Amino acid sequence: MTNSKEILKRLNARRREIEAMIHRFPQLATFGGSVEDIAKDVDPHINIRDMDNDDLQALFKAYCETIPTFHEPAREAQIRNALFHFRNAAQTDELRKKANRALAKSDIRSGVIHSVIVRQHPDLWDSVRDLVAQHDAAYGASIFSRTWESLSRGKALTYYFASHENLLEGKKILHIAPEGEARDWFQSRASALNMTYTTLNLGGDVDFIEDLTALDIPDQSFDWIISHRVLEHIFDDMSAIRETYRVLKPGGIFNVSVPESMQLPKSEEWLIPDYSHHHHYRQYGANFADLLSSAGFEVEPVNWLVKQSIEKLDAAGTYPLRIYNAQRPD
Repeated sequence: MTNSKEILKRLNARRREIEAMIHRFPQLATFGGSVEDIAKDVDPHINIRDMDNDDLQALFKAYCETIPTFHEPAREAQIRNALFHFRNAAQTDELRKKANRALAKSDIRSGVIHSVIVRQHPDLWDSVRDLVAQHDAAYGASIFSRTWESLSRGKALTYYFASHENLLEGKKILHIAPEGEARDWFQSRASALNMTYTTLNLGGDVDFIEDLTALDIPDQSFDWIISHRVLEHIFDDMSAIRETYRVLKPGGIFNVSVPESMQLPKSEEWLIPDYSHHHHYRQYGANFADLLSSAGFEVEPVNWLVKQSIEKLDAAGTYPLRIYNAQRPD
């Protein structure tokens, strides 16, 4: 059951998200808001800090529908949102297939290749073979050009950390939006490894209910922060990255992964939630490590899973997840 603390945290997180939107796109302030004096020049009586949840959600929705009118990358995400709702409402298999094909084409235009979906359409698959080859070469494994039996991120992380237990001995660890399999493994090994393991999310059964862009956690609190497939869900991802840097001890590690299209030189910033991609705000490109470095981290790709044989990965029920260790300098 959602408690009052979680409700308040979510409410304040939405306020910060709307403020970040106005900082990025000041023209949104004509709908109201409160960042410095931007909105007060339009209407001094509107302040998002006075809005209740329903009004905040209405304003957020209005912003998400407005951003594509002036931010080009958001237009494809808006198209996919419409197709997503159409597919879910369609009453026949034929219409659903047409919607899926249109979604696949839109993904390709945004540099996103879901090989399982695209393979259903031979002509589309033929059109992206070169992009798939570029991606997999940069990624370091045949992640798109091969069909993997399992894409369990929790199993991948468990396989990796179980093979590198020495890195965790005596450490204080924070796991953001923990995967079930990985959380079970960490909890089972915490005592033997003399590590402190805590979890964080904006809601649910976790130790800390927090907004990753504004953590109510003291500086230099953790040796490791583990966060996989989280940053793409956050409008202001750089604030989240800077917060992880702040709460890490010197020498601490931010162990992280995101959805990446390695054939793209930089991230595709939609900046509205894409419902066809689980509410992602962007698709990261080959510049993800540079984003981490810009926050002060020293970044090293972790290629252990990528370099495992197909036979070992299949036996472990997992896949070659690309990970980064971003270290806060001593």
